[in-house]
Amino acid sequence: MRQIVAIAERQADLEAFLAVSKVDPASSKPQVDKRGDTAIIPVRGPIFRYANLLTNVSGATSVQVLARDIAAAEADPAVRAIVLAVDSPGGQAAGIADLVSTIKAIEKPITAYVDNQAASAAYWLAAATSEVVISRAALVGNVGVAVSANVNKRDGIIEIVSSQSPKKRPDLSTEAGRAQVQTIVDDLAAVFISDIARLRDLSEKAVLAWEGDVRLGSKAVAVGMADRIGNLTEVIRGRPLVPRSDQPRAVPVSATQAFHDAVSQYEAAGRSRADAIRMVARHQPDLHERYLTEVNGG
Repeated sequence: MRQIVAIAERQADLEAFLAVSKVDPASSKPQVDKRGDTAIIPVRGPIFRYANLLTNVSGATSVQVLARDIAAAEADPAVRAIVLAVDSPGGQAAGIADLVSTIKAIEKPITAYVDNQAASAAYWLAAATSEVVISRAALVGNVGVAVSANVNKRDGIIEIVSSQSPKKRPDLSTEAGRAQVQTIVDDLAAVFISDIARLRDLSEKAVLAWEGDVRLGSKAVAVGMADRIGNLTEVIRGRPLVPRSDQPRAVPVSATQAFHDAVSQYEAAGRSRADAIRMVARHQPDLHERYLTEVNGG
C-alpha cells in the first residue's frame, strides 16, 4: 500500500491522473503465460476488486481482470491445465467469494502454486483450486478479516448523520461504535472460515485453530493449509498429487496397497488418518473407487 501511495503522490497533474485512473479491463493485456498446454496466471501483490491505473503500474492484482484471464484460459482449447502463481499478502474481500465460486466451477485441472506467500484473500483464492502446492519457504494462511480506520475527525469537516440512522457512521472512539464494526468483521470472517473449511475438506474447528496465523512450508501441509511441497516446474509437468515413493515398485500393487500408501504420505505430513483418507479420496478419486471395489469384492 505504501508503494501505491508513493506512485499516486508522484502524479504532478491531478486532473490528468484522475482521467487515466480508471482502466477498462477489456483493454488491459492478459497476464497469462503459456508453457506448453499449461496456462500460468499470476496473482501478485495486493488484491483489489477493480482494475485501475494503480493496479496496472504497482504490481497489484485486480479480481476483475483475474476472473477474465481465468475464463479465457478455461475457454482456450489449447490449454489443458491452469496454474495460479500466487505471491500476494491479500487485499479487499469484495468480489473474492464470487471468484472462488468461478474457480470451483472450472472443469480443467487448476492448481495454486505459492513460491513466497498466499495470505488472507490470496489464500482464499488458492484454497478454491484442486491442489495447493507451496515451496519449502512459502507462507500461507492468515485466514481472517481486518478493518482499519482513522478515528480522528478531519479538520474543517463537520458531518451530521440523520437521527433515523444512528449506526450509519459508527464512532470508533466509543465502545459501542467498535462493537458495531466488530460484528461486521466477525460475520465476514465467518463466511471466510466456512469457505476455507469446505474448500480444504477440513472442519471449521480445524480452521479456527489456526487463529489467523500463517504457516511455513511443511508445517502448512501438516495442518491442512496446503497439499504438498513442490516447485512450479513440477506443477507444470503434472506431477502426481501425492508424491510417489523414491524407489519404484518392481511389481504391480493392488488398489488396496496403493490406497494405503497414499494415505501414509499424508499421515507422514502430520495429518490424522481420517483426514488423510479424505484427502486421498478428494485428490485421487479413481484410486479411491478402485480401492472400494477391491475391498467390497468387486
